[in-house]
Amino acid sequence: ILAFAAAVEREGRSPRWGWVILFGVLCGWATDSKLTGWFLPLPFFAWSLLYRSRRGWLTLVVGGVVAVLVLFAFNPCWWAEPISGVERFLRSNLTRGKTIPIPVQFLGKIYQTPNQSLPWYNTLVWTVLVTPVGFLSLGIIGALTGSWRALRAIRRPARIEADSTVPLGPFAVLVVLHWGFLLTLRALPHTPGHDGVRLFLPAFGVLALAAGVGASVLIKSLGWWGKGLVVAAIIEASISLALVMPVPLSYFSPVVGGLRGAAALGMEPTYFWDGLSDEAIDWLNANTPPGRTVRFSTFPTSWLYLKETGRLTAPLAPIDQGKPIWLIIQNRPGALGPLERQLIDRGKPAFTVSKQGVPLVLIYPYPD
Repeated sequence: ILAFAAAVEREGRSPRWGWVILFGVLCGWATDSKLTGWFLPLPFFAWSLLYRSRRGWLTLVVGGVVAVLVLFAFNPCWWAEPISGVERFLRSNLTRGKTIPIPVQFLGKIYQTPNQSLPWYNTLVWTVLVTPVGFLSLGIIGALTGSWRALRAIRRPARIEADSTVPLGPFAVLVVLHWGFLLTLRALPHTPGHDGVRLFLPAFGVLALAAGVGASVLIKSLGWWGKGLVVAAIIEASISLALVMPVPLSYFSPVVGGLRGAAALGMEPTYFWDGLSDEAIDWLNANTPPGRTVRFSTFPTSWLYLKETGRLTAPLAPIDQGKPIWLIIQNRPGALGPLERQLIDRGKPAFTVSKQGVPLVLIYPYPD
């Protein structure tokens, strides 16, 4: 977005070619990284059409050629099979439901994504849940500014030069187009919706741009009072994030009462075993006698890394010999089986990692 804006901001008929090349390289890397990147040009097309921008169209055409070259250059798997490689990539991304459906709990209901679709409003809800209040407010101001400018451009078709007031002009429109596009793309039916916000993280990068536009609007409109509100937003975000450390992936906004409030709403408190703290690992190492093992409810590759680095010295089932003495459960309700649910409801853990009164990781005696 920033490279495109820099490419088209100059006066005249031609864009700034250095920025055009950089835009193409970044687009190529985006398409190499994620299927979402293949849809990336659409908001840029909409913006160029809205402003009848010759520089925008040139940036897209030349940058598109560069992007295709970069896409193949940085994907060695496709060098010998340029057609079948692309086919495999698309097939693997479009048939996720047949290979790796992943359950997720959202507002108290468990969905088997992507076979089942999260509600259409899920990305909007997630954005409210996990964005600090001040940043979200600034982002909404920026989005409203961009939307208003876009409506004006639709009603009175104008070239970019006629709507170039910063930050109320074309850049704000470009930002709101991308933010709305990314939220909508991830909210489409049968789109993978697991792991919280992980699958639409780029939307939060655009939200940061929208918040920047909103901050500029406040400062231009309110002067020192606007600057004070921006500083207050930064302070609120810093404090609310500090309160949830060292498990920032379990952050939820004060709007919903933080982690405790989100758990009460039926959201998953944790996802990636980041709640397995140093204290929990030290406890396992100290309380696992010789000849006994520890068993985790799921087995990501990270357990092997913990063993290889010597951080987890307790024998690990099922790769080590010995009868399990502990069962370690992550409080991710969507992925819990009947055994784990009964243990959480009726059992008494020997060790618990909690934050704001919400358990993230629980260690139970294996005989239970």
